[in-house]
Parts: sequence; C-alpha cells; structure tokens
Amino acid sequence: MKKKFYIHKISVKNFRGYDKQIFNFFEGTESKKGLVLLGGPNGYGKTSLLDAFEWCFTGTVKRLEEEYDSRSKKDKAANMQIGLLRNDTSIADVDVEIEGMYGDDNIRLTRTYNGKSERDGLLLGGSHLEIVTNSSLVKGTTIDDLFNKEISKYFYERHISSYEKNIKIYQKSREDIYNMFSYFFGGTDEIESIIRNLEGYSDKKDGQKVVYEGVIKKVSREVERINQDLSKQLIKLEQLRQQFGELKQNVKDKMELNKVLNSYPRIKLYSTEKTAEELFDYLDGENLSQNKLILNQRDYLQTLLQIINKQKVLALANDYRVNLRNIISYEEFIKEIFNPYLEKEHFFFQIEGKNKESLVREQSSIKDLQRLLSNISSENEAFLETIKQHVLDLFPEKQGYSELINGILSKIAEKNSLENDLNKYKSVDPVIQSLRAIVDHVDGFKGFQQEHPSCPLCGSSEKFSVKSMELGKGAKELLGDYDQTRANIQVNYQNLKSDINKQIESFTNELREITGNKLTPINNTINAFNVVEPILQASRRFWNTQYELNNGNLRRFEAELKMKVISDDEIIQIENKLIELVDDGYGNLKDIKSKVNSDRFISPNEFRNLSNREKVNLIDEYITDYDRLRNKLREEIGEFNVPDSEETVLSKIRVIERMETNIKNNYLMNEAQKNIGRTESEYKKLEGEANSKNKQLLELRKLLANVKGIRKEFDDKIVEEIRDPLQRIYKRLNRHTNIQAIDLSREGRANAKAKLNANMLTNSKVYVPNVLSTGQISVVSLAVYLTIAMGQKENPFRCYFMDDPIQTMDDLNILSFVDLLRTELAHDARNPGFLDQIFITTCDEDLEKLIAFKMKHFGINYSHLHFNGYGRYQVLN
Repeated sequence: MKKKFYIHKISVKNFRGYDKQIFNFFEGTESKKGLVLLGGPNGYGKTSLLDAFEWCFTGTVKRLEEEYDSRSKKDKAANMQIGLLRNDTSIADVDVEIEGMYGDDNIRLTRTYNGKSERDGLLLGGSHLEIVTNSSLVKGTTIDDLFNKEISKYFYERHISSYEKNIKIYQKSREDIYNMFSYFFGGTDEIESIIRNLEGYSDKKDGQKVVYEGVIKKVSREVERINQDLSKQLIKLEQLRQQFGELKQNVKDKMELNKVLNSYPRIKLYSTEKTAEELFDYLDGENLSQNKLILNQRDYLQTLLQIINKQKVLALANDYRVNLRNIISYEEFIKEIFNPYLEKEHFFFQIEGKNKESLVREQSSIKDLQRLLSNISSENEAFLETIKQHVLDLFPEKQGYSELINGILSKIAEKNSLENDLNKYKSVDPVIQSLRAIVDHVDGFKGFQQEHPSCPLCGSSEKFSVKSMELGKGAKELLGDYDQTRANIQVNYQNLKSDINKQIESFTNELREITGNKLTPINNTINAFNVVEPILQASRRFWNTQYELNNGNLRRFEAELKMKVISDDEIIQIENKLIELVDDGYGNLKDIKSKVNSDRFISPNEFRNLSNREKVNLIDEYITDYDRLRNKLREEIGEFNVPDSEETVLSKIRVIERMETNIKNNYLMNEAQKNIGRTESEYKKLEGEANSKNKQLLELRKLLANVKGIRKEFDDKIVEEIRDPLQRIYKRLNRHTNIQAIDLSREGRANAKAKLNANMLTNSKVYVPNVLSTGQISVVSLAVYLTIAMGQKENPFRCYFMDDPIQTMDDLNILSFVDLLRTELAHDARNPGFLDQIFITTCDEDLEKLIAFKMKHFGINYSHLHFNGYGRYQVLN
C-alpha cells in the first residue's frame, strides 16, 4: 500500500494579511482524509491561507508572481513590493509551517524568508525550507525533496483551482491544453526525459528563463564545426600541393647544376676557397651543415665584392677628405685665431712677459689681507701678527708698517697691565660703583656739555648747566685719596686704549688704499689672460709646441694654410665624382648612413647639404668600414687577393646563389611534403570524426522520430481513456446545455498538441474557447481540473485547493459539483478514488451550508472553519 500525505495543521506568521495565526483541521478525528471547508465573507484571509500552502510547498505563489511581474513592467519602484509577502512594512522573518502525516511518519515543513526584497521571497531558492520527518531534519527547496518526485513545478496547474485561473482557458493554445493533460500524455517520464534531452527545453531558474540545449543540437553544432575544419584543411592541402608543384619546377637536378658549376671561375681568391668540383660534391639537399659551407663561401665572396667596390673610391675619398680638412683648418684658423687675435692684440701686449699663475697667487694674498683688515680688532694680538706677516710678504719695502704694528702690540701689552691693576680696585658695593662711574666720566661729560647746550635725555638747558659739574667734585671727596689712585689708573687706561684704536684705524685705512691700488692692475692682467685663453687653446690644435703668437707669425701661417685650399669648383667636382661612384642605383649613396634616418643610406641632396665637418665624419666612417671589412675577412679566411675587376667575384657569387636557390627549394620541398603528410593525416582524422558524428546525428534523429512516434501511439491510446471520464465529469457538472459533450483529441506528430472540442447539438465540433460562455468555461475548467486530478491518482501528494470555484455557475451546476465531490470522497480503501484532501473556500453562504449539509448527511469526513474576521474563525463541525 502506497503512503498517503495528509495535512492537519498550518501556522502562519507575518505572511500576507496574517500577523500570527494557527489553523487545525480534522481535530478529534482519527482520519485526516476528507474535505476542508473555509467559509465566510470576502476579505477575511481565505485566499491568503491557500497562498500560504502553495508558498510553503513550492517557494512561490504563482498568481502573486505573475501579477507583480505584470505590474512592475510599468512601475519598478521598490515600494511596489511592500505587502507582496509580508504582513507589515518591517523586515521581520516570514514563516509558514505545515504539519501532517506521510504514511506513519509525522511531518513538519517550515519555510522561512528573511531577505529584504519581498519579490525575492517568491523565487525558487530565495527562501529556506526545513523538512522534519519524526526526528530527522532535511534542508530542502520544495516539497519535491520529501517525495523525491517533481510536484512543485506543476503545483499551480494541477493542484490549484480558482475562478481567475479557470477562465484563462480562453487564452490556452493547443500546446497549453496538451500540457494541462501532460500527466496522462507522453507515456512515461523516461520517454519525456529522452525527448527533452534530445530536443532541449526551457525552464525558469531564479525568475529567469533558462534554455537547456538538446543533444541533437550539440551534435549538429559539432558536425558543423568539423565540416568547417574539413573545408579549411582541404583548402590548406590544395595550397600545399600547389606550392609543392611550383617548387618542383624550380629545382634543377645535379646534371643541370653541373653545367652551371662549369661557369665558376677557377682562379682562387683565398686558400680555403672551394673549387667548382668541390662545391658540386658538397651539394646535399638534406645535409644542412654541408650546405652551410657553400653558403659561407658566398658570404665571403660578397664581403670581398664590397671591398672591391670600396677600393674603387678609396683614393678619391681620401683626396676628398684631405681637401675638406684643409678647408676646415683654414676656416677654423681664420675664425678662431686670426681674426680674434687682430681684434684683441692689445691684450697680448698686456700679458707679455707676465705669468698668470703668480698673478693669481698675488691676487689671492691681497684679497686675504683685505679680509683681515675688514675684521681687525684691537683686542686680538694674533690677528695683528697675521696682518704684519701679510704686509711683509706683499710689501717687503714697507718696513715702517712692521715697526708700527710692533708699537701697537707694545701698547696693547701696557693696556693689559693697567687693566690688571684696575681689577684690584673692583667692588661689589653699588654706591661705590655709582660714585666711581661719575668720577670716571666727568671729563667725558664736560666735553659733551661744551658741545651741546641741552640735556640729551630731558632737553632741559637749565639743569644741563656748568653747576652740574659739582656732582663730580662731591663724588671725588666721598671716595677719598685711595680711590684717587684708581681714578688716575683708569684715566691712563682709557687714554691708552683710545690711542691704540686711532693707530689701528689710521694704518688699516692706509693699507686698504695701498692694496686696492695694487690689486687693480693685477685684475686687469688676469682678465687679459682670460680673454686670450680661447685663442691660445685654439692655436694648440695647429701647433704641437708653443707657438709665439704675434702678427707676423700669424700672417705667414695664414698664407701657408690658404695655399692648401682648393677652389669651390674643384671641391664640388670631386664631390660629384665621389657621389657618382658610390651611388647604389636607387638614388642613395651605398654604405653611407643618413643623418636623418640611420636605417637607410643617405641621399645625394642630403649629403651635399651637410657641413664640411659632417661630410668628413661620414667619409671617415666609410674608410673605417673598409678597413674593418678587410680585417674581418682576413680573420675568417686568412690572406686573400683582391682582383682588379669585380666580374670574377660576381660570377662566383651568381653560381653559388643558383646553388643556394636549389638548396632552399629542396628544403622547402621536403618541408612541403611533410606538411602535406601531416595535413592529409589531419584531414582523414577529421573526415572520420565527421562520418562518425553524422552517423551519430542520423541515429539520434531516428531515435527522436521513433520516440515521438511511440509517444503519439501512447497518447492516442490515453486520449481514448481520458475522453470518457472527462465527458462523464462534464455531464455531471453541466445538466442543461446546448453542448452534447466535451471531446479531447490529440494533434501533431513532431510537436505534441491537444484540442478541446465542444460537440454541439447540431453535430458540429467547435474549439471550446470559441463558443462557451463564462459560466460554461468555468464548468469545463472544473471538469478538466478534476480529470487531471484523476490522472494523478498514483501521485503520493493528492491534496487539492479550490478557491471559490463556483462563480458564474447556476444552482443546478453547483449541486452537481457538490454531489461529485461527495461521491469521490466516499471511496474506501478498496476503491480509494483520486482525492485524499481537498480544501475549498467560498464566500457564498448558501454553498457553504450546502457543502456542510451534504458532507455531514452522507457521513463524509470534513473540517468546517467559518471565518468571522481576518484570520479569526470558529469550527462548525
């Protein structure tokens, strides 16, 4: 016996209109199979309760998802999500918990959402589901994880019925109708899985459409790729074969090459040069090392050809270079020596017989003495001794300055002695210090008083009178005779100090004047040396020894240089001849690099526009390169002969180049053969893959056609089985109508389709959505819904939810509908029917009473909850 699933409790928290509520079903009854009737006025949360079941089982509420997505196409504001899933505007968790039985096991399913965006709570994987079976806990995504069967994907289509959903049959295409009955059609899940894997399919993942590619398309793409690679390989193979044919035409056999070698000049230009016969013996298309010897001989001969070509112009290049240097020497002599000398000849007279180094030393000594004189101090005897030494060195004839400084030093010694005597009379008594200050400065005050009529502090002339001198007399009397001796010493000290300062000031002023007068002519002479220094330096480029520069010598030397200079026409003539000799035939001078672009040879115009110095430098490089080539070739092959004519060397090079072409073609032919072999192998490999894949693709397409044929045969058989219960259910629901029956037929072979026809009283068949009224459509939809439920009788989950299904149905249809439910729920264990539980909501009080009466009267197990407020209810069983 298969296990059955029954619901007996649901707890809702912060979901839609519910803050927190618990609903119990079939309380007090052992059996949980039966009908759950949810009655009461509109707006009391009956539909939201059915939404809670769907959300807990599947992770979404299809109608809410579709309605929100439709609205959000026009308005994407974030606040449009508020209330979509939560009870309030907070971000508290949303919880729905369902308790029930699965066989003998207690089951609890709890779905929780704690994200911010309420729309994300309707996405698969957006919320969390826990499934508790007795004591075991499973983290899941949908109810599929409990039954190990795909239920949630079709939950909305197969387990929910509502008026809005029913009338959507108007919009159903033939593919949609086929999908409605898909639980019957398709034979088995294995066949459908094979077709999906072969053809591919689309599905939704996280709210987005995801297309899964089928095996046939994958293999087709691989075949297409392989065919493209085959085309490329074929083109490559044809190109290689064409290339091989062209190379084969260019390759000469050894007999023909032997004739070419006979034209090789026999004269040997260096000792290790190979003869024509030796070259023939060395020729080997496979042995690259032997071929390298031939190629090296070609390189040596090409270097020798360069030497011959350069040698032709070497004499002319040397002559051109010598004449350019003579012109440069003459121009530089006139510019840097001759003209500057005539302009600055008086400076040469000024330095005649003078030595710059001794003058610079004397200048430095005088400046040192001047610095000392600027910083002299009467208190510094060492300073005076230094000045005395400088004076003796600079002015040995001025002995009087030495004696004067000695006298000053003697007076300084005497002053220091008096200062020591004064130190004996020192006192810390402030009164004595004040009196001594008055006595010591009486004379100074007297002198100041005679020169100024008023006091320098207060400006008074009365208080600055001669009478003020009496203060000094009083101070002397108070100090007494003892201090008179100190006062006399103090006077002598001050007089001596003043005398020293006057002597120092007098002789330093005199020395400043003497040193300044002596320094001026020295500076002028040194400046003259600096002026003529560039001329002297330039002259050293022309003479190895010191040449006496004077007017006569310079004029004689100028005449000698001028005699070596040829005319402009002559130098131009030599230049043109040189250009003609080194022209490479393309308008450039061979082996002479451009100054503008070092990657190419210089053009004649660029060469002519260069300065003479730049031309000399380029000719120097040309001649140096000639010497380098000779030395390098000598190092590689030893001594060599340079023939008078280049024809001998050219003939040898032409023969070797013919051989080189043959060597290169032989090598390329060998490589081409290898490439052809590799490409042919790759082509055959790809061809094998292509044949294998094409065969595989053909088999897959045959398999798909066969499977679809099997499915069609099975579907045709199932249509016959469905037609009868669909017509019976429809007739029980619809007792009076102009439609005899509703007929289901299958259409299409490659793409499965189904069609619902209305068999009219006129014996005509019309597509159902085209002729039925809204009420008739509701009846047909209920018939389809119940027929689909009948097709799922082997499903472990046989709970169904109907939201106010009887809108637009008349009384007779409603009564038939209730009797049909009663009959189906009356089945026993021997004949279980196709329903385990059905939840029905209604706002119609008469229908609520009718269903309760019918169920109770016929002994059908039911649970009746009547809502008298939002989420508030009373049990009426």
